[in-house]
Amino acid sequence: MLLAAASANLMQDFRSLALLMGAVMAFGVARFCLRPMAGVISRAACLWVVAVALAGTFGYALAKLYATLVGGGYLDEQAEIRLELQGGGSSPLLMLLGGRNEIFYSLRAALEHPILGYGTEPIYAPEIIEAGSTQLLNLGLDQAALSRLATSTVPAHSSIMSSWLEAGILGLLAWVVLIALGLRSITLVNTWNLPIWVLPTFTGLLMIWTATFSPFGATTRFLTAATLTWALWIASNGQSKAKGA
Repeated sequence: MLLAAASANLMQDFRSLALLMGAVMAFGVARFCLRPMAGVISRAACLWVVAVALAGTFGYALAKLYATLVGGGYLDEQAEIRLELQGGGSSPLLMLLGGRNEIFYSLRAALEHPILGYGTEPIYAPEIIEAGSTQLLNLGLDQAALSRLATSTVPAHSSIMSSWLEAGILGLLAWVVLIALGLRSITLVNTWNLPIWVLPTFTGLLMIWTATFSPFGATTRFLTAATLTWALWIASNGQSKAKGA
């Protein structure tokens, strides 16, 4: 079912969701490796080593498959344009950086004022925009949205980067804590063999993806709050419930 969902999302050009589905499948496979490797390394370490390796392999295959589908004309013209602007499919890493190229601007801006941030007003920084655009062009990637370039305001398109830019180091730390809770809930729900692992694993991964690659707005606010509540419950009760099962 997860593979079918990943395939459907890919054909609709929702690559991020397809990748997340693949990551959930990777954790599903990693769960079966825990018992044979018990006593060699910790259950948590085993889970993450196997899951990350499998998810990385899936991501690489997904990127290559996407490039093949675009090249074969199976996806629309927008997908072809998007792929060309993201390195032409030459590298999965370049596809990711090209799809979320705001980091080339927002990280530079954050490092200029890492402690206090800038506040909620748009950040006017033409020198940062120029430096980020030059780096992207050198990598053969597209620049940020033309509307941003025209106004020389720094784009973020990332919850953690937006918080860092607006609230400084405290905004950054808040999302670091949320990411840590997401990682812990994923670890517990898988290593302790809780019966409902697919949904909390997916929502935990989605919260981490949102923190790093999506703005904090619209439905993201609700999903993050719901996932955080679930993660806190799992972190506080999941281990004891699993032991008592």
